[in-house]
Amino acid sequence: MLFMIPKLISYPNVEHEVLPEGIHRCSLQEVKEVFTFSDQRVILFKGLIKGSLASYEAGCKSIYLDGSYVTSKSIPGDYDAVWDPEGVDLNILDPVFAETDPPRKSQKNKYLGEFLPTEDLEDQSPTYMVNFFQKIRRTLIKKGILQIDLQSDYLLRSKLL
Repeated sequence: MLFMIPKLISYPNVEHEVLPEGIHRCSLQEVKEVFTFSDQRVILFKGLIKGSLASYEAGCKSIYLDGSYVTSKSIPGDYDAVWDPEGVDLNILDPVFAETDPPRKSQKNKYLGEFLPTEDLEDQSPTYMVNFFQKIRRTLIKKGILQIDLQSDYLLRSKLL
């Protein structure tokens, strides 16, 4: 099912175009079509697929994608993903997903990006990171993020075959 990632928008004093405010549902195929426009982005996308597959195999139902990867920046350094822990078997989940304190080198080495749980373990807020990622860093400007339903994602399921 295709949802259509919205067109990126500009804000004054913000270096790169970003997603418009909100949570935008999409598939990994759509992420590939929209955001793999440079060699570095293709490499990062392969890491995203690998990390998404690892979280899916542990029972993760969805992830949220953010960071410079979902902007107009031509050469992002990585991507930021937030995974929903509901239904996840922590005994199956790759142990590097437990590395939540910066700089998360094990995650970046293995998946080329960062995977954090949606919950802030300090206050048990189930949407802490989802809300945090919907703001442009060091500003009050709201922006969008992408939500990917791993359970029904065609591209991810095709990697399992």
